[in-house]
Amino acid sequence: MTHKVLALKFRPQQFSDIVGQEHITKTLINSIKHNRIAHAYLFTGSRGVGKTTTARILAKSLNCKNGPTITPCNQCKNCIEISKSISLDVEEIDGASNRGINEIRELKEKAQYQPINSKYKIFIIDEVHMLTNEAFNALLKILEEPPKFVIFILATTEPHKIPPTIHSRCQRFDFKRLSIKEIILNMKNILKKEGYEIDDTTLFKIAKKADGSMRDALSILEQVINFYFDEEGRKYVDAFLNYIDTSLFNELIDNILKDDKEQIIEKLKKLYFNGTDFKNFTQEFIEYLENLILIKTLHENAKDYVQETPENLNEMINLSKKCSEEFLQNLLLDLTNNFDKIKYSEFPHIHLELILLKNFSQKFFDTGERLEKKEEAKKDWNEILNYFSLKKPLIYGVLSKANVLKIDSDEISIEIEKGIIDKNKIKEALNNYFKKVTIIEKEKKIPFKHEVLNHPVVNDILTIFGGEIVKIVEYNNKQRN
Repeated sequence: MTHKVLALKFRPQQFSDIVGQEHITKTLINSIKHNRIAHAYLFTGSRGVGKTTTARILAKSLNCKNGPTITPCNQCKNCIEISKSISLDVEEIDGASNRGINEIRELKEKAQYQPINSKYKIFIIDEVHMLTNEAFNALLKILEEPPKFVIFILATTEPHKIPPTIHSRCQRFDFKRLSIKEIILNMKNILKKEGYEIDDTTLFKIAKKADGSMRDALSILEQVINFYFDEEGRKYVDAFLNYIDTSLFNELIDNILKDDKEQIIEKLKKLYFNGTDFKNFTQEFIEYLENLILIKTLHENAKDYVQETPENLNEMINLSKKCSEEFLQNLLLDLTNNFDKIKYSEFPHIHLELILLKNFSQKFFDTGERLEKKEEAKKDWNEILNYFSLKKPLIYGVLSKANVLKIDSDEISIEIEKGIIDKNKIKEALNNYFKKVTIIEKEKKIPFKHEVLNHPVVNDILTIFGGEIVKIVEYNNKQRN
């Protein structure tokens, strides 16, 4: 007998089988129960989250011999044909390969005829955003006033490409990405039915790699099962998954905080020679930094949103206490801005290496960490200016123009222009770095040209004689002699 892959074998056949989309299934069930069926639906969401599967179950619910029903029998001719995608009354159309106006005109023609064996004639158009503008315009005509027996179910991964005129004539349902927990639970149920055992750590890696897609998770699981037939094969699961554990990102951030450039370079070289896909690596690093910023902001509450193993999560929490938001935001910005360079470069590890080494000079420690390292921080005026440029731009504007008269590990004395900002605010900010802060205010010197132009005698002369100033020259005593 031909082997049937898990994604097909365990494809949901009832609303109750659909994982993680209860907000949608509950609404559809209620609409069927109370006979409030729409003539057009728009299912949106990323790949592999159940859009087409839900469309088929809805079609079976409406056209089952017992229907409309919230529990199609899956045994009558209509249910079987819909499940196999061979029903004459439920037509599935690929929007990517049938995107022109002629195909939609043909669809409109078919929609004029009554269903053959069912109550409804249903058109499921997958990847509907691929239709041309002309095709959308043709589709709009029948969506405006469809026959009572016609129902459209449009599915797309890119709803922003759907014209508003189409959008407004559909009931929209947004399918969410599945959580790692939901994917793992479903995989465990399937493995139990199949008689296989796979450890929780591997299931976590599969679920994370699937990136919210149940279909992708089951496709990966199908392959991983083949590795688990013997002990030798299990050694290669991580290599097959191209899995990058969060612990590596934790180590890289820790290396930056400890000024350990050698470890950064060594790790990246090793990844490069092991054939790491640096596009994928950078994407996961970006996601990691987003999570680290989330932890930094929400503290312990971030556990509800960051999907990680307990060990990695605890390490991330500890790291978040050591580094400032500015450092994390700068690193995240550098990675996102340079993603294309890394993606297309023949030497992506070098670009990544430069980004990480650049951030050695920009790692701003959190308050507690700064106090522990106050001697180093106080002696580095440029680092202090760097910090204020991001955290307090107004203070940075004054300090960047200040005349530093004295600076050491405990004391600083500076001269600033009077009136720009309250010197007490400057003093308060610098007290985080120095025990003694002396601020001398100097009067802002008015340029000689402005003194001349605003002098009352000069203005009187110009008014009386109707003259004009051609050139203003300031002479010092040495020039006069």
